Amino acid sequence: MLLKFLKQTRFNYVFVLSFILLTTLGCSDDDNRSDDPQLETENVTIGAQATFLRVDNVDTSTNPAVVNLNALNISPGDVLRLKTIGNYINSPTGSTRDSAAGVFSSSNLLLDSSELNRVVDAIDAGEDRVTDNTFEQNQVTDIPEDFRIDENQIQITVPVGAQFLFLGVTDSKLSDNMQSSAGFAIEIRY
Repeated sequence: MLLKFLKQTRFNYVFVLSFILLTTLGCSDDDNRSDDPQLETENVTIGAQATFLRVDNVDTSTNPAVVNLNALNISPGDVLRLKTIGNYINSPTGSTRDSAAGVFSSSNLLLDSSELNRVVDAIDAGEDRVTDNTFEQNQVTDIPEDFRIDENQIQITVPVGAQFLFLGVTDSKLSDNMQSSAGFAIEIRY
């Protein structure tokens, strides 16, 4: 009878351990999963010369992409999953970049490209992106509110008061940038 009890106990012990192991492996809590079918996805095209940073007056740039968070039903406190898709050409030699930057704001106001703090109502969020000075005139471009976005998905919480998300490139010289055949966009999952 004791032998029968031990065999049953061992069987149940092995069964329980196997169940726990399979459940743990199959139900990983990985917030970086990009295949979550419950998340909405928005791809925002970014021009190779689009920026919200200061630009030399001898350089050429275009305005950044501006995402209206309310239009996507995104509210402060929501977690966004952001990553770049593709790349852009950032020099006459044909080298490419696949990183960008974002900044939240309570308004969609954008000042002239000669201004340092172009995004008037910028709100700090995420890990700050340190940007290089401009190429020709060595002007400061770095602002404390922006954050890096690249091919590795990041998660960022929409800060209190944010209604817009500005997205652009961070190259020190923009006039020699061009779209690549791959195109350049930022994927927003929410």
